[in-house]
Amino acid sequence: MNVSSHQYETFTLKDGSVITVNGESVSVGEKVFIEKGEIKDTAPSLAQYEVEV
Repeated sequence: MNVSSHQYETFTLKDGSVITVNGESVSVGEKVFIEKGEIKDTAPSLAQYEVEV
């Protein structure tokens, strides 16, 4: 019998919405790539700009 252990993390997105995904624990403030409800990899901290068109 295979028993799989799932670890769920809750994230707050930039727009304020909250999602729960499956994956490894990450540090507070760390950015990650999320695909199909799973943490895929850490994301780099890049400069962020807001432009009004």
